[in-house]
Amino acid sequence: MRTYRGGWTLVEVLVVLAIILVLAGLVYAVGAYALERSRQTQCISNLRQIGIALLQYMEDYKQADWEAEISNYAGIESQQQREQLAARWGFPPSLMSLRASGYVQEKRLFLCS
Repeated sequence: MRTYRGGWTLVEVLVVLAIILVLAGLVYAVGAYALERSRQTQCISNLRQIGIALLQYMEDYKQADWEAEISNYAGIESQQQREQLAARWGFPPSLMSLRASGYVQEKRLFLCS
């Protein structure tokens, strides 16, 4: 008569390890996907905030109506005249001027990694 020793066989240990590894792989894949989606959501939020700041800046510094003068832009050949017209419409010279004038508080808003 054989006596039962109560241990695990090698096959049982290998099956348990394989199951654990498969589950760990699934958890890692789901976690990586969630991190990527959160990064994308943060970038979209940053772009939205920059857009809002740009609209506020343009409303505050607008000296001419966009719709009334849009036909003027097509006939302008000089880069300097185009920049003057864009300034009259309220466009900032650069996005960093939004931060310098206080419409954007954080510099990292312009970074999307």
